[in-house]
This record gives sequence, structure tokens and C-alpha cells, in this order.
Amino acid sequence: MSSRPNLLSTPSVLAVVLVAAVLAGCGGSDAPQSTQAVARVNDKEISVHQINLLAQRLPANLPAERIAEARRTILNSLVEQEKLVQYAIEHKLDRETATMQQLEAVRREVLARAALERLGAQSPKPTSEEVRTYFEGNPGLFTNRRIYRFDEIVMPGVPTNWKSIEPQVLRAKSLREVSAVLKAASIDLPTTQGVVRASEALPMNRLADFSKRKAGDIVVWAQPPRVVIGQVIDVRDAAVDEATAAPLIEQALDVRKRQETLASETKRLTEAAKVSFLGEFAQASVPVAAPASTAEDASRSVDEALQKGVVGLK
Repeated sequence: MSSRPNLLSTPSVLAVVLVAAVLAGCGGSDAPQSTQAVARVNDKEISVHQINLLAQRLPANLPAERIAEARRTILNSLVEQEKLVQYAIEHKLDRETATMQQLEAVRREVLARAALERLGAQSPKPTSEEVRTYFEGNPGLFTNRRIYRFDEIVMPGVPTNWKSIEPQVLRAKSLREVSAVLKAASIDLPTTQGVVRASEALPMNRLADFSKRKAGDIVVWAQPPRVVIGQVIDVRDAAVDEATAAPLIEQALDVRKRQETLASETKRLTEAAKVSFLGEFAQASVPVAAPASTAEDASRSVDEALQKGVVGLK
């Protein structure tokens, strides 16, 4: 039996729709409604726009034949929700203090998210020169891209005695010898054979090193919080040309530019705002949250976005 997506199971999505429904019910507006009704519950219509809003949360890779089924599921959920909203309004639950506080909290969340989207939209689009520069500057992801097959031992974390173990691991000629070294240090872990990893699934700062590896080599890398010890079984070239990579790079650079713009704009808002703490916080030194995006974070986001984008290539 196929599982049907329940878009309304996400609390934030449900809350947003409830806010819209309750506020519409409270407003009593005589303004003409732009209605493309797809259902009616008592005297209230459910519009296709409500379905479209929630359909934005459908998985991007959802098969086309499943989309109609998913939209029907969304509609059924909206119908059930509308019954509850009408009950809530009829019994004046929307006027209760706790409900009003929750509605206001969601309203503020929606407005803050809209502000972030508006601020991020001000970022300039990546230029073709920027795309080409990134392509040429990261041959390990593109022109020198490879696909590796490893036998691996994965440690859940860095052992306390790793400094004494690591030299012995790196001197080993096979994963069997590595396993023996680990067992001597009271670390008994299984070996997984035939793990396939493309360049983008490996640490970006180690791609030049990996490109020199050949069958039989032992290599160790961090995959926080884990540590992977692998023996190269096979390597094959899998280059990606600039035309194929360009859309992925453009998308990743766009993410970075948005983050940089958001960091700049939120810093400007923070500097312009007059913030004071009152009541129990009056004497406390409570720092104002700084933008979470730095140049390093933005650069890392490009690498991560590209890793996710290139991973589908063969």
C-alpha cells in the first residue's frame, strides 16, 4: 500500500492555515473574495489557492502520477480542518487568551519569514563569470570528478587513544590489518564492502588528496561525528562538464549571495534597532542575536549545495 503524504501533519503549516482561516472568520470582511472554490463546508468555501499553498511542501521528486492523489489528500485534510475551525469560532475559542497568544506567535513567525524572504530576494544573481570561476576553481568536483568504491570501517566517533592508533592504521596494507590494529585497541567494528562514493560525497578539502589514490590505498577521513577508514577498491573518472555543472553552481552561488545579503541586512536592522531589556531581564546582559551567516558559513553552504546537486550525476 502506498503511503499518502499528510501535508497538514507539519505543525507550522497547519498553524499558518489555521491563522488564515480563523482571521478570515473573525474579520467579517465584505471585500469580494477571489474564489476558485473546490469544496464547501457549510457556508465556507475552500479554494484551490489553499491547496496550492500546501502543495508547495510536496517533495520535489514526487512522481507526476502521485501529485493528483497528494492534492486530493490535501483537500480532504482541509475539509476536516475547516470543520474544526468553524467549531472553534462558533464556540469563541479564537477569543480565548491561550489561542490568541498562539495565533499572534504564528502571525509573527509568518511575518518574520516573509521579511527574510524579501530581504534575501534583494541579492544579485550570480554572473556567468562567477559561475565559470567556481567551476575552474574546483576541479575535484567537476573536471577531475571521480567515483570511488571502498571497503570501509566506520567508527562512531574519535577514540580517546586515536593518536596512538592512527599511525598504525595508515601503515596498514589492508583493511584486515586495520581491523587487527583496532581490535588490539579494544575496538571491534564490522567491515562494509563495496561502498560507492563520488567526489562530492567526500570532504571538499581532501579532494586533491583523494584524486591521487589508487586501488589498495588506505585512507582515513572525518565524517563528523564519525571517522571513516577506507580501502580503495576501484576508481573511475566521472567528469562533469561546465554546461552540466553551470545550473548547479548558479543555484549554489545564489544561496550564498542570499545568505550574505541576509547577514548584511539583518546586521543593519540590528544596528538601527533600539533594544532595551525590562523586568526580570533589566539587569541581565542578554546579547542580541547576531546574524547566523558569515562568509565562512556562506562558502560552506555553496559546497554543501553543490554536493547535493552533483550527487545525482553518474
